[in-house]
Amino acid sequence: MAPCITKSNGGVTSARDARESTVQTLLSGPASGVIGASYTCRQAGYRELITLDMGGTSADIAMVRGGEPTYSTDEVVGDFPVVMPAVGVSSIGAGGGSVAWLDHTGVLKVGPRSVGADPGPACYGRGGREPTLTDAFLLCGFLNPENFVGGRLRLYPEPAAAAIRPLGEALDLGLDAASEAVCEVATANMYAAFSNVLARHGIDPREFSLVAFGGAGPVQACFLAQEFHIPRTIVPPAPGTLCALGAMTADVKSDYVKTLHRRLAGTPAAELLAATAELEARARRWLAEESPAVRSSRLSLSADLRYVGQAFQIEVPVDPAWLRDGRLDRLREAFHDQHERLYAHADRAAEVELIDLRATIAGETPKPPLPRLPRGTGAPAPRGRRPIHYRKERHEAAVYQRRDLLAGQHVPGPAIVEQDDTTTLIPAGFEGQVDDFGIIVIEER
Repeated sequence: MAPCITKSNGGVTSARDARESTVQTLLSGPASGVIGASYTCRQAGYRELITLDMGGTSADIAMVRGGEPTYSTDEVVGDFPVVMPAVGVSSIGAGGGSVAWLDHTGVLKVGPRSVGADPGPACYGRGGREPTLTDAFLLCGFLNPENFVGGRLRLYPEPAAAAIRPLGEALDLGLDAASEAVCEVATANMYAAFSNVLARHGIDPREFSLVAFGGAGPVQACFLAQEFHIPRTIVPPAPGTLCALGAMTADVKSDYVKTLHRRLAGTPAAELLAATAELEARARRWLAEESPAVRSSRLSLSADLRYVGQAFQIEVPVDPAWLRDGRLDRLREAFHDQHERLYAHADRAAEVELIDLRATIAGETPKPPLPRLPRGTGAPAPRGRRPIHYRKERHEAAVYQRRDLLAGQHVPGPAIVEQDDTTTLIPAGFEGQVDDFGIIVIEER
């Protein structure tokens, strides 16, 4: 297979195709992480997911339903709307490098500004002086200053303390309490921003699992899961490189859209059938030219519908049989049902508008198998212990190396699991279990 580039829709395409339509790669990085999370968790039997990708500058979430990412055509990059099919990733400025600061009323804020990687957080010892979330993580004991990124980058508690101490003095808090406050404000920011996203998707987070990845995601995840009452947090074996796994497992994929913009009532089903046939022909022709050796392909149809006068539309899957049989009432009812699921109401007597027809084609690519861990007996042996503190409580946490953990073993909190690309925090009252694929599944006891 020729070299491929990831697209915003969670698929891949050839470098030639990407060069001709570069805008399709705009959101490819966040999309790859969601694809990697859904692939990993499907193997382990988890299909209803909220993904949390937290790095140095932002925290991104997305939804996975039935093992497949949800998609959107109304994402925003900066001040620009992105009206193309993309994995529905929502982002806020809350990453490890996000700056903690006081507004003009003296209220503590975290982000959206970030210090970036150079000079980075104050604890990097590279001249940074602004307090960040990573500095707070270090001072709370979550990070090992001697074993950050596998020991390749030493962290320095002294400059971290010097950066956060002025915040504490302004808030009449000690250093420990100020560090905890920074962590709590970051969690509150994520909760406030992501609550709206979950409501927009019409989901109950108690029915989902939270998948944490990125360099900072596994540190933050259990706190966020607790706020949302998400019963389970999943940490893949290599959270820091999950986007790369997503790019390796993505299918060859492309989307085709035909705008019609008319009222559904009175639109001949034969006209829609002809339009979908045209889209299907274009899609299959592209796949034959782009990747003729794919194992198999699948094509899905959908329609963007809305009530007459509504300012937004909803994508509804289309069964081709509805069009062949002239049953546009089935499409109308599917829209009402989807609207009610998302917004808890539907006006079934109102007229419905059809805006677009969509066809998505995907060619299956070979997938690398997930390696299985040997099974272990008994409890894993910690490499040591260290004090941590959060939410005004102090704990003695057992410290484990991820590579020491075997399938079937349990890790009771409070505990820290270290590995080269991230650190996983298992708070008191939680317990992690290692599954056959090396995934840590964390639940409240």
